[in-house]
Amino acid sequence: MDGAVWPECFAQISDRIMDVFFRFGEGVAESSPEPQKLFKLLEMSAAAVRLRPAIFLLFDDAAPDISSRFRELQKLLVQAASRAFSALEILTDPSPPPPDASVPGVVRYIVNFLKCLVSEAYAPAMAHVLRTESLWKAGFLSRPEPDGSLLREALARVLEALQQIVEAKRDRYRDRVAAQLFAMNSYWYMYMRTRGSELAKIVGEEDMKKEYKAATEEAAYAYQVEAWAPVVRLLQVEAGRETGEVAWVVARGKFEAFVREMEEGFKRHRLGGYKIPEKDLREQIREAVVGMVVPAYAGFLHTYSVALQGRVFPPPDALKEKFGRLFDGGGGLVKAREVADPEPVPEEVDTPGGVRLRARRRMELIRSRDAAERGFFSPDEI
Repeated sequence: MDGAVWPECFAQISDRIMDVFFRFGEGVAESSPEPQKLFKLLEMSAAAVRLRPAIFLLFDDAAPDISSRFRELQKLLVQAASRAFSALEILTDPSPPPPDASVPGVVRYIVNFLKCLVSEAYAPAMAHVLRTESLWKAGFLSRPEPDGSLLREALARVLEALQQIVEAKRDRYRDRVAAQLFAMNSYWYMYMRTRGSELAKIVGEEDMKKEYKAATEEAAYAYQVEAWAPVVRLLQVEAGRETGEVAWVVARGKFEAFVREMEEGFKRHRLGGYKIPEKDLREQIREAVVGMVVPAYAGFLHTYSVALQGRVFPPPDALKEKFGRLFDGGGGLVKAREVADPEPVPEEVDTPGGVRLRARRRMELIRSRDAAERGFFSPDEI
């Protein structure tokens, strides 16, 4: 074949074949920028980088239009990948927060998305996209930032956006107990699922620990304040302030208010269906709540031991067991056998209250015995 004819034939044949290739790539690159498309775009961009030497070798002289179109395709793929990644930074989740305060799907999605992105399969391609975009914006004569720095800053921006999503959902709760549990679960998930991972190494292990573990602890403390601090305040006493019949009335009033609040607290947890999916976190919260409520209850019984003499109250260990069942997910009551056996009703109670007080205490002792046989709280509480 004539030397002048062959290049023209080669160009025409190649143009038809490569047109299919280009139209496919351009169609993908020009579609709407969605995060789930990022991995395919990175694969296509990495493949284009590998093909570039062979494409230019084949077509630079014989079919320069193909080489030019290939350059444009590479540019489109980089821009599309950059837009898909940027969509993560402005991602919103209009769905309502989980009523059971569990980790929302958007948190699981983004955390696992980023962990996959920094794997060996995609991190080099993502770094190439970020570096290329940076050079386009700053100019090719500028000094580019290291790939690691660009990737770290990009990942940090997405994690910051995710934190904003968590806080936005947290604010949407009317139930403030659920709001704190939700934040605690979400931040604990973000911390535990990234700890020791490649994502944490790139962003900064200590920075992520400081951010998300601290946020978990803050939310956990807020949960204790919202859910159980009002109960503890009811048990606060000033020893020696009241004596005799007055002390008895005060002690009885405090205990009855304590029982009502405890019933309400356990009922709220049952009806809300709150979840703490992570076992280690659940155990830590249980220990913290027990350490907050049970000593206060034991101190109350000790302070009013004289005023409450002869009346049966569930021991602190029964309350501890009840919290154990709550946080272990079993629910249920402190059963009657778990409550200390009621003492016999004394014939006389030696207090300054006189006969009328003795009779009233006798009635209260009978009622307390009935309550002890039924259990700590009412059967409907949890």
